[in-house]
Parts: sequence; C-alpha cells; structure tokens
Amino acid sequence: MTAEQVREKIAQELGRVQRAVKTGNFGLARVCGRRAAGMALLYWRERRPEAVSGRSFMEALKYAAAGAGFPEEIRLTALRLVTAPGEAGKAPLTLNPEDDARTIIRYVEEQVGEPLLDPGGIRDL
Repeated sequence: MTAEQVREKIAQELGRVQRAVKTGNFGLARVCGRRAAGMALLYWRERRPEAVSGRSFMEALKYAAAGAGFPEEIRLTALRLVTAPGEAGKAPLTLNPEDDARTIIRYVEEQVGEPLLDPGGIRDL
C-alpha cells in the first residue's frame, strides 16, 4: 500500500473513533483505534519486515505490546489498545483510543519518515 492509501484508511478509522465516542459506543471506538494503529504498524512492516511481526492489526499491536525493542511509551500504549475490558484487572485499558492510536501512528511516522496522519484532518468517509 502507498502512504496515501494508508493515510486515507487511517483517517477513516480515526473518524469512526470520534463518531463512536460521540454515540457512546466505546467498544467500537477501541476497535477502530486498534485498526488505525495497526494499519500504521503493518505499513512499517511492509517497509522493514524485521521491525514489526504479525499479519493482522491485532498481531502487530500485540507484538508492540510485548516490547520487542519498542520504546516503553509505545509498548504501554499498544498494551492499552489490545487489553479487553474483561482483562482490565491484568493490564491497563485504553481510556482514549484516538489518542493512543495517534501516539503509535506518530511513532511509526518517525520510523518510516513519511506522514501517515492526514494533514487535512479526519474525513467523514
């Protein structure tokens, strides 16, 4: 996928996060936040296969949550995103899936040297 295609998909997912939060659907917000962050991680994997493991968004996020050379902030952010509400006693649960997704996406932007967050803002697609 091109950076433009990934930017478009990430923008769509972040827009879905915002709409889900507005309607009180926090479960959907978490799912969309995971997708957005996972897309960025998989984009990085396409460029540097040794950087990220996993073939799905969740596998890539779980890889980041496990550490694997990621900075502590990114590891903890990924852990919050992959933690299910029923597991919240074992690990932290994300309270802001949009911010957590953006943290991971910004980190990936630094690694690949390309912007992945749409500079035009979130689009309602």
